[in-house]
Amino acid sequence: MSLTMNHPNYRVIIQLSLALVALLPLNVFGGGFSVASIFSDGMVLQRGESVPVWGRADSGATVSVDFNGQKKNATVGDDGRWQVKLDAMQALHAGRSMVVVCGDESITIDDVVVGEVWFCSGQSNMTVWLGFLADSPVKEKRYQPIVDFIKEEIETANDPLLRQFQVGIGTSPFEELDRGKGSWKSSSSPADTSRFTGTGYFFGKELRSTLGIPVGLIKCDYGGTLIRPWIPENGYRHFPTVWEKVAKERQTLKQKIEAYDPVASKKKYEAALEKWEAEGKKGHKPFNWGDPAKGALNHCTLFNGMVHPVVPYGIKGVIWYQGESNSGNRAAEYAVLFEAMVHGWRKSWEKPELPFYMAQLASFGKEGEGRQWLTEAQRLAARNVENAGLAILNDVGETKDVHPKNKIDVGKRLALWALKHDYGLDVPAHCGPLFKSHHTKGDHIVVTFDHAGSGLMVGRKELLEDAKQLDEPLPHFEICGVLGDWHPAQAEIVGTNAVKVWSKEVPQPYWVRYAWQADLDGTMLYNQEGLPASIFTTEPNFMDVAIRSVDEDDLVENLKKTYGVTAVRGITTEPDNLPDNVALKAKVAASSVFEDHSAEYAIDGDLQTGWASAKDGRKAAMMIRFGQKYRITHIGYRSRNGVFERVQSFKVATGDGGLQLCYLRKPKQQTEFQYFDIDDVETDLIRWSVLDTKWGGNTGAMEIAVYGVPVEQE
Repeated sequence: MSLTMNHPNYRVIIQLSLALVALLPLNVFGGGFSVASIFSDGMVLQRGESVPVWGRADSGATVSVDFNGQKKNATVGDDGRWQVKLDAMQALHAGRSMVVVCGDESITIDDVVVGEVWFCSGQSNMTVWLGFLADSPVKEKRYQPIVDFIKEEIETANDPLLRQFQVGIGTSPFEELDRGKGSWKSSSSPADTSRFTGTGYFFGKELRSTLGIPVGLIKCDYGGTLIRPWIPENGYRHFPTVWEKVAKERQTLKQKIEAYDPVASKKKYEAALEKWEAEGKKGHKPFNWGDPAKGALNHCTLFNGMVHPVVPYGIKGVIWYQGESNSGNRAAEYAVLFEAMVHGWRKSWEKPELPFYMAQLASFGKEGEGRQWLTEAQRLAARNVENAGLAILNDVGETKDVHPKNKIDVGKRLALWALKHDYGLDVPAHCGPLFKSHHTKGDHIVVTFDHAGSGLMVGRKELLEDAKQLDEPLPHFEICGVLGDWHPAQAEIVGTNAVKVWSKEVPQPYWVRYAWQADLDGTMLYNQEGLPASIFTTEPNFMDVAIRSVDEDDLVENLKKTYGVTAVRGITTEPDNLPDNVALKAKVAASSVFEDHSAEYAIDGDLQTGWASAKDGRKAAMMIRFGQKYRITHIGYRSRNGVFERVQSFKVATGDGGLQLCYLRKPKQQTEFQYFDIDDVETDLIRWSVLDTKWGGNTGAMEIAVYGVPVEQE
């Protein structure tokens, strides 16, 4: 579920987050001498590497920093900034004071320790703090024991060396800020512990119990946000195709900011609200967007306003829990955007190997296919980015709650990555099984996995207990033929790291996927160490390749190399010697459909009639049978012309196993009839299906034409 501005869970998280932030001391850079807000009483400094300390003062002044037997000096630059770097230190458990002096002024920061520091960021599932998890009611009674566990954790907490810094909410779409607010708290009392991020707390607790040194968590989160506001400009620039689009959108935002009239905006909102109330409060309540410069969904705005004020504070790595708001039509680009974000953060911190561990979204029972594509994108993102990892959460979700209570296992599984890769410990398994490869053998497919541990097993996890092995069938696998009809499949473990998958409904399987259902409550695939397997599909993620391609030639080459398929752009000029439109004599064998917008309308030769498929997005599809075999040379297409339904690209599968991609020439010209010169194929049926849409919604076609020549006439 994507948490929109109008969703009740979004409102709860945002309102409570802002209430907490309002309690933070305003420790910002003022005029004259100051240190950055994160340098305050109770802070944790990163051990084992040089530690930056910075702030502001009058230009030309000398600033000295005295801590733990070191004294470093710096001269304030013309821009009023200063920075020193303390030499690498070993862990320090007993709090000491740091004294920062500039001329006759001094700042003393007390109870400073040295240990491991981790940056905890994302949206609401990182935001939810222990007190929220303990006090908010469960959606299903069976999860009450987890709430009771968290309550007990809060009440008995007494660890002054597990600490958290809460970064204050801040937005800035264009300027990277160096001023912020926040404060450090330790887990030494129930009141302070209840404010810890649930995910971060159990991650930090695992490090504390294993390493035995101080642990600091920097909580930098904002509920209901997309990934794009967390990406810095230097991250976007890493992908030229992405940056080109983002740069245009940022220019539009600048124009909106310049044109913003707060009085007129308020009147417009009040009028919309009055109309909504007069019409019986039907539909979503109008939202007062206010000043566009303060929007939390704009590109770069949360990196600039919340992350950058903390850069370059010494950190060991990052844990990331976000993606709910990118479900749906935004899922296709997530893998690329995650890579852009990681690249940008690493460049900003000047740490090219900064560890980045991501919490994959847990299963949730009211989701459409967009959530599955998002979790698959997270798997691909973790695979594509060096020194990144994935905590798989298929088995800790809740059918009725997008914010599952079990953050205990989330934190522990993220910690396994850190303990293995960053602290060199002998961890039996630090990740659940991840798809490695597949190959077809006649009527079945064999799938192999990385991170199978000491072997695969069918298992079930109950609440906070470890997963237990079961003597039951292996569920949640599906296979399909090239035409794209998915069927539930039988599956069995064959060897240490392999699974055999088959279905009598698909005698010639082509693709295979796992855990594509929304609600995965129950029996699943695990490794013997009790970690669950990730969702995956072998169906190509075409958009990931498209976004990474700089131009059309690059796109065609990448698709051919990666997936062995041909991609073509549409043209609006009718080709010479175009064969007959054989779709006019064809029959629709199957299609998605919406009300009376029959699929036959898309192949009747009438550009005024159209077919729609209800809110299917990329699921919209139609299978056409010709009654005899044709040599197909071209596809014709005209998109529906609604604002929210327009198709940007589609794919054509043929009965002989061919697969071709068709990209419309330009988004603003999508509604023109276009022709696609595909590789000649001989077939008696095709399956037309959406690849990508403009925003989503009810997708379909005004017209689909298939040009070909009967095989026996050649």
